[in-house]
Amino acid sequence: MNIMSADQPLHRGPPLKFIHVGHHKCGSTFLQYEVLPKIHALRQPSGKQPDGTSDLRFRRAWISLASQGDGGFDIEAVAREFSRKDFNCLSNEAFSGYGSIAAATGSHAPLAAQRLHRIFGDVPVLIVIRNQRSIVQSLYMDDVEYGYVADFEAWARHRHFHNMLDWFRYAPLIEAYQTAFGQQRVHVITAEDLYRRETIEAVLQRFDIPSDGLDAVDFGRRVNDSPCGPVVWLTRQLFRRIGTPANMGRGMVYNFWIDHARWTLDRLLRQAGAARAEYNFLGYEDILRETFHADNLRVTALTGLDLTVHNYP
Repeated sequence: MNIMSADQPLHRGPPLKFIHVGHHKCGSTFLQYEVLPKIHALRQPSGKQPDGTSDLRFRRAWISLASQGDGGFDIEAVAREFSRKDFNCLSNEAFSGYGSIAAATGSHAPLAAQRLHRIFGDVPVLIVIRNQRSIVQSLYMDDVEYGYVADFEAWARHRHFHNMLDWFRYAPLIEAYQTAFGQQRVHVITAEDLYRRETIEAVLQRFDIPSDGLDAVDFGRRVNDSPCGPVVWLTRQLFRRIGTPANMGRGMVYNFWIDHARWTLDRLLRQAGAARAEYNFLGYEDILRETFHADNLRVTALTGLDLTVHNYP
């Protein structure tokens, strides 16, 4: 009888090259759709069945790993779902904590780290972080897309008051993965450096992955780029008058604007010189410093990264 050791990984497939813990709004989609598919040595798991239909069992297991509490969570069942797939790397924003656009939280990150280690064992981990000054603004524009119509100041003060910006304190996330996988296996880079060939080359070299295919990567590609300022303003005005997910409606006008019209208008306005939306208000820097400065110092102590180079709060 073959009894599995408690220290032996539950995954019954090839060892992983690495796990990418993609914090939300930190270039994860660029890695998932532009970089990883073009590196010859890497394979991501497919969420599809062989016939092309959605593999709901696997997708449910994927979500459960990062979001489900201990009650009812079956780690061996999740590991079996992953063992059905052919892959050697993982990348998912949910590994930093699962949540919706409207209300996200990093509270599940330690659980996700422990579960990933139990399933896949001692593999390298990549974490990407981003200057909170820009990430908060990007999050605001996501909420506008979802249907919220507050201006940036009202939105930021509300989120700050309810501790909803704390998710972008990175030290607890880094510490959770260092605790689960070991400090030397956790590599942290900034999103500000992500779109540089030398950064990806260094990551591949650190993880002992051949760089064949890197020449095909378009480092100028931006996925899910935020719209320009006038489009954000027009979106808020339109959503004051129609149903959106934020007020439990999603009609034809909302779908047409989000899926088609705003991108056409954004392209035309950018060609005319309109800039990407940038927001500020009196007291915004105080909120950023109060929320993130001490944590960013802790990140530097944990990783050796000099975040002042990119003007982190």
